[in-house]
Amino acid sequence: CDPPRIGERVEFASYKVKPNYEVADLTRVISASAQRVEPRCPHFGVCGGCSMQHLESGAQVAAKQRVTALRFATKANGAL
Repeated sequence: CDPPRIGERVEFASYKVKPNYEVADLTRVISASAQRVEPRCPHFGVCGGCSMQHLESGAQVAAKQRVTALRFATKANGAL
């Protein structure tokens, strides 16, 4: 399922609890972000090829830029 956006209220099912983080699946969006849109692909959430279709295009670009910057920073620090 698609990850929640900042500011959304959601219900989730936790399946891994660690001292510094928790991993969970989103089960229901209670209050959606203005960035959330209806995915165009009927297979969204199933195949994984279009994992950001629930975001409007500007939010998709911003999310991809953050991921790319984080990966470069991590690699620069020798963590990868």
